[in-house]
Amino acid sequence: AVQHLLVDMLQDVELARVAAYHALWAQDAAPPAERARATALAKAFASEALPRVGASAIQVFGGVGVTAELDVHRYYRRLLSLSLLCGDASHQLERVAEYALAPGERR
Repeated sequence: AVQHLLVDMLQDVELARVAAYHALWAQDAAPPAERARATALAKAFASEALPRVGASAIQVFGGVGVTAELDVHRYYRRLLSLSLLCGDASHQLERVAEYALAPGERR
């Protein structure tokens, strides 16, 4: 069961990394509308996937994951606060839909 959690965590982290790389590439090479869309997509994916990774890490470490002996709980709290600070996935997906519906406008 732990292996399945670890594989799901790795998949979420790698997909979030690819979305972030695409957003970074778009900042250099894409038109402004694509930059904003790629950034919103990366934020949406990260705000969904990374708290899920943190919660799974707590499960993998068991009761020790929420004690002061390990830093897992600190990373999990940081992931939750960052997902709230950057906007949740539904907010970011609404922005992506706005860019898809009005591709010629700059936001």
